[in-house]
Parts: sequence; structure tokens; C-alpha cells
Amino acid sequence: MRKLLAILSFVFMPVFIFSQATLSTGDVAIVGLNCDNPDEFSFVVMVDIPPNSEVKFTDNGVKSDGTFRTGEGIITWTSPSTQLTAGTVINIKNDGAWSTSEGTVSVSGGFYLSTSGDQIIVYQGSESDPTYIYALNDQGTGWQSDATNSNDSALPPGLSDGYTAIALDEIDNAVYNESVTSGTKSELLTAISNKANWNGDNDNRQTMPTGPFTVIESNNTTVQFATASGTADEGAGTYDLVVTIANPDANNATTADVVLVSGDPADLGNYTTQTVTFPAGSSADQIVTITITDDSEVEGDEDFTFQLQNVSGGNGAMAGSPSQHVLTITDNDFADVPDIVINEIMQNPSAVDDSKGEWFELYNNDTETVDINGWIIKDDGVDYHVIDNGGPLTIAPGEYLVLGNNDTTTVNGGVPVDYMYDNFLLSNSDDEVVLVYSDGVTEVDRVNYDGGPNFPDPSGASMELKNPNYDNNDGANWDTATTPFGDGDLGTPGARNSNFVSALEDAPALNVESFKIMQNYPNPFNPETKLLVHLSSNVRQLKIDIFNAAGQHVKSIYQGALSAGQHTFSWNGRDNSGKNSPSGVYFATMKSANAQHSIKMILLR
Repeated sequence: MRKLLAILSFVFMPVFIFSQATLSTGDVAIVGLNCDNPDEFSFVVMVDIPPNSEVKFTDNGVKSDGTFRTGEGIITWTSPSTQLTAGTVINIKNDGAWSTSEGTVSVSGGFYLSTSGDQIIVYQGSESDPTYIYALNDQGTGWQSDATNSNDSALPPGLSDGYTAIALDEIDNAVYNESVTSGTKSELLTAISNKANWNGDNDNRQTMPTGPFTVIESNNTTVQFATASGTADEGAGTYDLVVTIANPDANNATTADVVLVSGDPADLGNYTTQTVTFPAGSSADQIVTITITDDSEVEGDEDFTFQLQNVSGGNGAMAGSPSQHVLTITDNDFADVPDIVINEIMQNPSAVDDSKGEWFELYNNDTETVDINGWIIKDDGVDYHVIDNGGPLTIAPGEYLVLGNNDTTTVNGGVPVDYMYDNFLLSNSDDEVVLVYSDGVTEVDRVNYDGGPNFPDPSGASMELKNPNYDNNDGANWDTATTPFGDGDLGTPGARNSNFVSALEDAPALNVESFKIMQNYPNPFNPETKLLVHLSSNVRQLKIDIFNAAGQHVKSIYQGALSAGQHTFSWNGRDNSGKNSPSGVYFATMKSANAQHSIKMILLR
């Protein structure tokens, strides 16, 4: 009976105890920070915050693709058990341990504000799928293009510098001067996010604002984008940008300009500023249709930022939030990548220190000599090196090339290094070796080794791929070297691997049932059809192409590595130059090193 009563008590607990606010951009604004010890920052809430709501703060920068750079700290602030009123100022401080003036905080990782420039990013949700709310940067004089180190950050997508974000000139301690503490949310954000309204000092800590601010409810007409960001494939043809209105005026129409503020207009059908008009009394969304230029250049994914400007009419109409929309166009063009294989990795030598004896080997599994000068070696963190040989760095078919962090054989353990790199380390646990084509976008090959669970984890010996035709991102296809070289470590730098498996037939089989393109849908089609690909295992090099009935190549759909599972691709009926293909029979062909499958399709114009 006591158990039943306990359950009933839990069920009928007041709902507000578990409420969680879902915040929008600009619902929180940072109003001060001290990077000199003890670290401290304060923020003001622009809306009422329900009890026990979570907001996260991190000094991880945002990368150019809108995701977080990792390795730093996250503070999770939980609001008190009673509702917080809009205008309340919250202080968070590390005086031996992190604490807060209202609610509670928990910390993961190391959250430390650097006196050499840093950032505070405010968000909700997971680190892999955040909703950005506000951001502050005090590195340099503006936002950086990418987060290449712990001090840099790009402007988070969906935020607007000067409204929902602020970039201060580099300074250790800074505070909003409280020149405006009463106004609408929009007025307060505009004042707080103007760096002319901030004071600071590199030597003296600043006194944080205590508030409260007065947030005035606004009946003004606001115009905003429906979402802060969106994604479209380069071959989609068009993209609908949705503009919404709040508090429309019954007697006056409202207008706004949709302006492209970053990105090349030529990639969007030579886009020019479009004006949207909301008739008097109308709350219907307005649509701006963006034309997407489908070119044949390999350029990677591209971001285009639209901003609402010159909002007028209505009842004192103004731009709402979000006032910016970031459109990401995913590239559908791929370079003709040669078959260069990461074939051997020495991440943990014993004969010499890691700083002198790390290396990895490439194998040319192609039929042509390949020049890798200008290519990039990197990992998924900050390691990054552009190969600069001062001239060609070639690998002939069936030959090997060794790249290492030291090319002096009397120092590096006796490794015959063909090219010496820097700014690239091989971890003794898990790490990535990524080889990127000279376009800076296309991955030629990748190995994500895990330090033991699936890959070998040797010390004083290299990891060797059993056969260059095998999937080298599968640890089962690697072994530990057994052949001594140089000063006594084991490996075969520049030569065939000691555990080489000669027969291609010994590779994991790919039969028709595990390697196929399902029949496209719709079929016949116009203008677009979908291709469903099924793979039962990872494939290191895969090509999907469209051919016409005469066997002529029409369109490259995909080239690169692909993981096991089902994947969907699309063809919009256009060739590589962007021209519409005529009605007729076409073939979609998927090909790897040891398997091929095709289907027939019909395009009807």
C-alpha cells in the first residue's frame, strides 16, 4: 500500500516542477564577463523563465559548419523552483567552484575564460543539435570564420551580430554600461548587443550588472523568418524562404526587404533583394522562392545568409527574431578522386619518441601516377597540414609513399620518409587519419582507428592493412606488423605489408543482395527520382553514376566512402553541366572495387 501511495503522490505532483522553457534566439543576453580570476559572467532573461528550466553556456567555439568545436567546458544552469521574471539578471561565478545567484549550476569539462580572447555561447538542446540563443566573442574585433583553436569562434547560425550576438574588441573584463535598461525585448537586445555600449579593462575586473531590467510587452508588428536556418541540395532547383508576421495592423500593410548579406548571388540564380508585402490585417506567410544554381564545380557545402531589412508599415513594424536565415546548399558535385589508400600507420613507435618516429604510408591503388602535392592531411580535431613539397609529390601505380613527422633516418628510427609534415599527431589511443583532395573538400580516404576494441593497438609496431582493396575503415581488415626495420621497430614503410593477403577473393564478399540499388521511385519520372542504395558492409570507394542508353556518362551522383546501411540519393534529370537531359532510358550504376550493380530508369519530359 505504501508503494501505491508513493506512486500516486508522484503522479499528482504539480506539473510546474518539471516544466522546461523552450527558448528562442534573444531570450537571454549576456551583460558582462570577467576573464581575470575569478571567472565570472552575467546574463539577463528577456522572457519569463518557468521553474527548473535548463540553459547551457559553453566556451567551445562554433566551427564554420555551425557545429561545436569540442574540448572545453559546458555550464548547465537550472532556473529556480519558482518562475523567474523577465528582466532578472543572473550571475555565474567560479570562486573556487562555480555558483549562481539564482538556481543551480553543474559543469562538465573545463570552462575557463581566457585572457587571450574567448567566447560564451548560450544554447539549449544537445551539443550535436543545439538551438543557439545568444553569443559573445571577445577575440579580435569581430567573429572569426572558424573555430580553429580554443580562442576562436564563428558566429553561430541563426544569430545576428548586433542583435542576438556581440563581438567585443579583445579585452579581459567587460560589462554592458546599462545605458538602456527599460524597453521592449528588441530595444534591449539592440542596446546590449552594441559594443559601443560596453566598458572594459584588461587589468581591472568589472562590477557585474544586478538589474532588474524592465522588459516592456510590445504590440508592435514584427516580421521574422519562420526558421533561423535551412538546408537544400544543389540539385533541388529552388528553395522556399518563409517570412512570417506577428501583430499585423488592421489598416496598414507591412513590407520588408529580404537581403542576401553573405554568399555569392550567382549561386542563387543571381539573386537580388526581394520585397515581401503583408496586406493590412493579413497574417498569411509570405514566400520568397530562391533559385539554386546547379553547377558542376566541386565547392563543398556553401552557406548563404539572408537578413530582413527596411521593415516598415504595420503598427511600428520592426524586424523580429530570427531576423537572419542561413541557407546551406549541399554540394552535389564530386571530384574524380584517385584511389589512394592509407595502408599502414605507425602511431606508437618504441625505438624513438613519438615526436620523432610517427609515420603513415599511402598506396596507389589506381592505374595512373598521382601527384598529392597540395592535398591535405588532417583529423577530426585541430590537426591540419597542407602538403607542400615545393613541386610534385607523385606516387606511381602500385607504389608506396611514406609521410612522417621526421625525415632523418638517424633520428626517426630508420624510417625512409618521403615527405615530412608538421601540425599532425597520431594519438596512441583513438584518432583519425584523413586525406583530403586539393579542392579542400573531397575526402580521398579516411581511417578512424579506435585504439584497441576493433583495430590493432600495437606499441613498437605499425598497423597494416591486409590488402589495399579492403575497407580500411574496418578494424578487422588491419593487423600488427611483424617485419623489423631500422632501429628495431616492426613495420614495412615503403614496401608491401608483412601480413598482406594476396587474393582479392579473400576480402569480405559483396554479393548482389548486400550491394544493390533498389528500383528508383517514381519510375517513369519527371523531373526528379530517388535512388535507394543498400550496403551490408562499409565500402571504402564507391561511385554512383548515370549513363544514357548509348553508354555515355550523364551525371556523377556520388563518389567516396559509404557506410553500411541504406542511403538515399536523388537525380533531378540534369547532366553534369546543369542542362536538362532528354526523355529516354537511363541507367544508374553503383560500382566499387569488387562489385557493381545497375538499374534501368525512364525519364519522361
